[in-house]
Amino acid sequence: MIIWVKDFGRTKGGELVSLYTLENSKRTRVQAINYGAAVVSAVVPKRDESFVDIVLGYDDIGSYENQKSRIGAVVGRAANRVKNGEVVLDATKYALTANDGADHELGGAEGFDKKIWSAEVLDGALVMSCVSPDGDEGYPGTLQASVKYYLDDDDAFTVSYEAQTDKTTLCNMSNRLFFNLDGHDSDAINDQRIAIDVGSLISLNDGLSLTGGLSDFKTLNIAEPQDGSVKKVACAYSPASGVELIISSNMPGVSLYDGLDIEDSSVGKNGAVYNKRGGFCLAPQYLSLDQCVLTSDKTYKSEIVYHFSVIK
Repeated sequence: MIIWVKDFGRTKGGELVSLYTLENSKRTRVQAINYGAAVVSAVVPKRDESFVDIVLGYDDIGSYENQKSRIGAVVGRAANRVKNGEVVLDATKYALTANDGADHELGGAEGFDKKIWSAEVLDGALVMSCVSPDGDEGYPGTLQASVKYYLDDDDAFTVSYEAQTDKTTLCNMSNRLFFNLDGHDSDAINDQRIAIDVGSLISLNDGLSLTGGLSDFKTLNIAEPQDGSVKKVACAYSPASGVELIISSNMPGVSLYDGLDIEDSSVGKNGAVYNKRGGFCLAPQYLSLDQCVLTSDKTYKSEIVYHFSVIK
């Protein structure tokens, strides 16, 4: 695999953002920026042996700063929701930023998706890091977080998260990679197929997600028995392009976002217009607040593998 870098532009505050390209021997490539550690594109082979970009994203830093859907970005400290924005840790109640009504969603108003991450190439992988200071979005403790991106010659894109804290806090990192297996600039995903390998479908009511019937959710939380190993959790397939996506993870659950929260008529890469149902996101993660608690003597580790292939 080779990795190269170029300028992507400057933020409103004048900070330089870089675009990193990872390419393997098959010409499959993934691009990411160090703003929100966002994945910008994933260009993979189709059935007809041409290539297609299957990840929704933007051409300029301004669009990433202004977007509301967090497309492509890492989310944290805590993915999913914290009901009423309240959590009790070590007998102390903390009020997290309420950025979705009374609830705290996807790390808050200025979460990991809005941070500039430092970036370096280590052992053939792209590693990005950021520091979330004590009190950031209401979270206790200073959290040192990193994400590693690696693309192998078997067209497997591995995302590895790691974090440490100096005080008990919450940590549940994931991402908002929205896929359209016909191409990011294609129509709605209605004809694409998704299968999820799970033990049960659950509605969380312990403070990590909104309560109510499943029809009330943008997110379906799917529980899987946890043993810590990386295993297949979901797959998706496009009959039109032949592209298959297999997702594996060591996380006990996965949230399925059906694209209803994508902003209508938003302009993406190469002038593509994104609308609701323009992509889907499968985000492996913890599913209860107890699982999300990280203490100073532990290291948070999470891994997601996206394997791209073609069904002839």
